[in-house]
Amino acid sequence: RRQEVASNTRPLGAGAAVQVGSLRARTASTPRGPRLAWITLRFSREAAANRGDTLSRAYRRLCRRLAGAGLARLPHEGPLDYSRRIAVARPDLAERVVPLLSAYAQLRFGARQDERLFKAFIDGSRGITLE
Repeated sequence: RRQEVASNTRPLGAGAAVQVGSLRARTASTPRGPRLAWITLRFSREAAANRGDTLSRAYRRLCRRLAGAGLARLPHEGPLDYSRRIAVARPDLAERVVPLLSAYAQLRFGARQDERLFKAFIDGSRGITLE
């Protein structure tokens, strides 16, 4: 049981340590306190991760659309590897998808931010249609 719980956890940040401390204080008097604290922390972290920033949300939306077309992103794939696999599997989508995924990689991992590229990626990920 402990191993199963440990495999589903992620590293905690400094803010999470404060959350855990306050959860412990609130739940220490109940017999199920530690379990309740863990469940609360787990779901609050997942909710925060799901919100994300505009760029991440647009990327996830694009990945969901591509998955709907039979091109799901593999867990280990970054945006550039994903775009190469799409170009091989569906050359008809390559001219629309490869520039979007390249733009995302540059925006997410590049040294400087380009507002025009950001707007182009957001608009392109919203407007893409897949057959």
